[in-house]
Amino acid sequence: MGCAQLSVESALEQMANAVQRGEFAVAASIGNRASIPLGVAKADLHLNGTLHSGQQGSVLQGTFKSGGVAVKKARISTAQDLDNFRKEIALMSRISHPNVVRLTAARVLPPEYMLVMPLEGDNLATKLHQQGWRPDWQQVVRLSLDLASAVAAVHAAGILHRDIKASNVMLGADGRAILGDFGIAELAAVLAEEQADRSNLIRRGKPSGGFHKRHLVGTLEYMAPEVLLKEPTTFASDVYAWAVTVNELATGVFPFADCTKDNPQCQTILNFGYGRQELAAAVAAEGLRPILAPDTPRELAALLEAAWQLQPTTRPAAAQLEADLRALLGRMEDATAAFLNADATVANGNWHAPHSNGPTGLAASQAEAPASALSNGTAARVPMDSDGVWGQPPWDTASRSSSFQPKVEAGAFETAGLRGEDRMEDFHFIASPLPAAGPNTHLIGIFDGHRGRQAAEFAAQHFASFLQREWHRESAEAVLQAAFLALDEAFRQQQDEEWAERVGRMGAAAAGERPWPGCTAIVLLVHAGHLYVANAGDCRAVLCRQGDAVPLSTDQTADREDERQRIFSAGGHVQFRMDSWRVGKAGIQVSRSLGDADLKGEGLTALPEVSVRVLDAGDLFVVAASDGFWDKVDNTEAVNMVHDTVKEPSMSAKRLATEALTRGSADNITVIVAFLQPVSTLEQIYANGRQKYAPHQMFVNPNRSVKPSYIQSASADEFRDTY
Repeated sequence: MGCAQLSVESALEQMANAVQRGEFAVAASIGNRASIPLGVAKADLHLNGTLHSGQQGSVLQGTFKSGGVAVKKARISTAQDLDNFRKEIALMSRISHPNVVRLTAARVLPPEYMLVMPLEGDNLATKLHQQGWRPDWQQVVRLSLDLASAVAAVHAAGILHRDIKASNVMLGADGRAILGDFGIAELAAVLAEEQADRSNLIRRGKPSGGFHKRHLVGTLEYMAPEVLLKEPTTFASDVYAWAVTVNELATGVFPFADCTKDNPQCQTILNFGYGRQELAAAVAAEGLRPILAPDTPRELAALLEAAWQLQPTTRPAAAQLEADLRALLGRMEDATAAFLNADATVANGNWHAPHSNGPTGLAASQAEAPASALSNGTAARVPMDSDGVWGQPPWDTASRSSSFQPKVEAGAFETAGLRGEDRMEDFHFIASPLPAAGPNTHLIGIFDGHRGRQAAEFAAQHFASFLQREWHRESAEAVLQAAFLALDEAFRQQQDEEWAERVGRMGAAAAGERPWPGCTAIVLLVHAGHLYVANAGDCRAVLCRQGDAVPLSTDQTADREDERQRIFSAGGHVQFRMDSWRVGKAGIQVSRSLGDADLKGEGLTALPEVSVRVLDAGDLFVVAASDGFWDKVDNTEAVNMVHDTVKEPSMSAKRLATEALTRGSADNITVIVAFLQPVSTLEQIYANGRQKYAPHQMFVNPNRSVKPSYIQSASADEFRDTY
C-alpha cells in the first residue's frame, strides 16, 4: 500500500471495504492518509461536554491536538445512516471557504462515528432568541454577505445545503457568520438525476416510490414554496432559505412566529397561529412571507423580496446576492468613514458643525451617522461628533444621586394603518445606548406629522444633533427645551429657503399655496438613572411602576384651560370648531408642536413640557406612542397588554399597535416599548389555553389584581386627530 495522499472520497470507499473485512487497523491507516484525516483514534479526542443534541446526533465540546474543537457524534442506527454520514464528510471536503464550517478530522470507524470541526461561537438562533442579541444594520448586512458568500461557495461546489436556517449559522470569534451542518446536503447532480428517473417512471405509468418522502427535507419555516409543493429542490431553494434566515437576523423574530390566520401582517405569537399544514399551504399557495422590519434598508429589503419570490427562476443566484451585498456594505462603510472624518469639533462640551449658520442654524454640509449607529436598527439617523464623546454635562453630578441603572432594551412598531403608505407621516428613532454619550444614556423619539411629513422626518433625522449642541446647559430640562426650539427654528429656515427657491424657479402664481407642515413630538432621555420626558403635542408616554400605569406626559391641546390661557397671553386665539377647541386659522387641536410656522404667531409654541423621574427597581418598562394609538387605548390598557404579551420589545410594540388597529384607529400608529430591566425574550404568556401570569409574578403588583387586556372595556375616544 503506497504512502501517497488519498482523496477523501477514495479514502472513504477503501475504508468501507476494510471495515467490511473486519480490518479496522487497516481502515484507520487508510483514513489517516486522506487529505483530511478520517481515522482519528478515540484517545486523541478529549470530550468535555454536550453543546446541543439533535436527531442526527450530538455536538460536544472537546480538544484535539491541544486545540478546542466541536465534535459531532453521529447516531448510526441503519446502513442508510452510515451512508449519510460518509456523504456529509465527502461533501464538506469539497468546500474550503472562510464562511463555511471546516472539517478538521473525522472518525469513520465503528462503533463511534465523529466529525471534528473548529470550535466556533454560539449559533445565530441562540444569540437572537435566548440572549436577545440585536445587531445594527451594518452588522446585519455584513452577516448577510457572509452567509450569501457561503451559499455561493456551496453552490459553486455543486452542492445543495437544503437546511439553511439560523440554528445552522455560527458566529466566529471574529464576528463572521459560518454556515454549518451538511447532514442533509446533497449534490445537485444527484437530485437532478433522481428527478429525471422519477419523471421517466411517471411517464411509463409506474409509481415513483418514496421520492417525496426522501426529498421533502429541511425545516418547514425555511422551506421554499416549490419544496413544499413537492417539486425538485434547486439552488434557488437555498436562496429562499437564505432570505428567511437574514430576515430573522434583522427582526429577531422566528419566521412566521408573528403570523395568524386572521391577520398575517400584524399579529403576535400570543394568538393561535397557523398549523403546520396550514402554514405550508399559506407559504406555497397564498404568498405568505415573513414580515420585514419597518426600517429595513431599502436595498436590503429589495434583495430579500427578490430572494423569496414564488418562482424559483426569478430569484437571484447566491453569487449575485453576494455581489450586491458587498456593494451595499461598501456604501455603508464609506458613509461611516465620511461621517467620522467630518470636520466637526467639540468645544466646551458643545458640538458645532462646520460653517454653521449660528446657534440654531443647520449647516448644509452637516454629516449624519449611518443607520448602523443605532443599536436597534431604527429608521432615523443619529448624528455623532467626530471625537465620539459628548462630554460630561454640568447636570451629570446631580443625576448620579440615583443608584439604579436601568438596562434599556427598546423596540418599535409603526404602521400607516387605514391611511395607506402614501400618507405615512410618523417617524421615530431609538438610540439605545445613545452613540457617543455613554452606555447609560438612551434616547427615544416619536414624531407625528400633520399637514405633511416633512417636519416629522426632519425632526427624527436631526434631533440628536441639536441635543448634542445643547448638552452643555445647566440642566437636562434646559437641554431638551433648547434642542426643541433650535430644531424648530432650523426647520423653519429650511422651509423658507425651499419655498423661496420654488417661487424663484416657478414664479409666485405657479408655485401655488405654501405648505406649513408640522409635527407633535415626544422624546425620552434616560441618563444616569433618570428618565426625562419632553413632550410637545399629543404623543404620550406611560411608565409601568410596580405594575401600575404612571403617566409621564400630559397631552397639550387647546381643550386644556391652562393651554388656552397661555395662547391668549401670547396674543393668539382659539375657537371651538368641530366639537373641540382649536388654535388659529388652521384650526389644529394641539397647542404645541414643531413646525407649523404659520401658527407660531398665534400662540402655538415648540417649547416642550419636560418631566423628570428618578428610576428605581420598581420601574419596569415605558410605552411611548403617537396619538393614533392613544385614540383607542388608554394608559392602563397599554400597560396591561405588555403584561400579557411576549417580553420582547418589538413584539410587545406590535401587539399594542395591532390592538389599536382592530379597535378602528384611522390614524398612523407608532409604538415604542422600552424595557428598563432585563427580561426573557422566550417568556410565553399562555400555556394550555390558560393565562400563565399570576398576581405574584413579574410585572404584576401584588397589591392589586391586573386584568388581562382582553377583558378591559373599550376606552372612550379621548383624543381626536391632530387636525
